[in-house]
Amino acid sequence: TFPEDFRIEALRGKTLNYHFVVREVHGFQPPAFDDAFFKNFGVKDMDGVKKQIRERMEQQAEANEMNNVYDQVTKAYSALLDFELPPKRLAEAIKEGMDMEKKSLEGRGVTGDELAKELEAAQKKVNEDIPKTMRLMRAFDVIAQKENLQVQNDDLYSYCAFNAQQMGMSFDQFVKEIRNDRGAWDNMIATIIRQKVIALMVKEADITVNGAPEAK
Repeated sequence: TFPEDFRIEALRGKTLNYHFVVREVHGFQPPAFDDAFFKNFGVKDMDGVKKQIRERMEQQAEANEMNNVYDQVTKAYSALLDFELPPKRLAEAIKEGMDMEKKSLEGRGVTGDELAKELEAAQKKVNEDIPKTMRLMRAFDVIAQKENLQVQNDDLYSYCAFNAQQMGMSFDQFVKEIRNDRGAWDNMIATIIRQKVIALMVKEADITVNGAPEAK
């Protein structure tokens, strides 16, 4: 039974019956902790497996914490930016943002008054977010030029390897596809450069942990 405030007006309060046909049942088969298992992990025994898993968890925790720092630095810097943007380009970007919002809502089946209401809320958000993003991207580009930040082969390899894994593709397949798409290639270069800018800003920032200075 759909709730009375469900996003699709036609389904509010309606009760629908769903019928399923189970075609397969998958179960988990615990691995045998034998020499073959340890060899696959590149260790000698279970202690080695535990150590490796612990190290991966610590690396992930450190990466999450660093991403949090990057996010905070970016937001703090963005709040300082206040300069005029080209009116025509700003209007185009806002329109593009709204077109994407409308397409997304319609793809979810939102129509009529509900669509109008959702678009009104989206318009306010887009009007606030687009200028902030444009200023931030422009500032990042200026910093990259001033600091002469360049994309190295190692940067390209890391970017492609990570995104290929995320998309379930082979490394070679991902590289081939991105090379054949000029827009995707340019976007990759811009993304890497801006990541380098944020890393530089974090390096130069005054970092505090729970209110106590940690490093500069």
